[in-house]
Amino acid sequence: AWAFEDMGAHRAWLDCKDYNARALHLYESEGMVREALIRETILYRNAYENLVILGILDREYSARKRAGLELEGGQPHDGR
Repeated sequence: AWAFEDMGAHRAWLDCKDYNARALHLYESEGMVREALIRETILYRNAYENLVILGILDREYSARKRAGLELEGGQPHDGR
């Protein structure tokens, strides 16, 4: 909400390690879309790890808010 409502952003994005299934599921359940896989981008303990880029656009956030899927003031949005 902060990125779109307060800052006027067009899109918000994040990256997540590809093996973090719980985090990926959470981000996707909040409306984020997998946009890219960056292969072997982080070297950790002598092995390369992949990152998944996820993003959401302002119009996608707005649609979720109208559908009551985003919180407003700590409460579900009622569409008014």
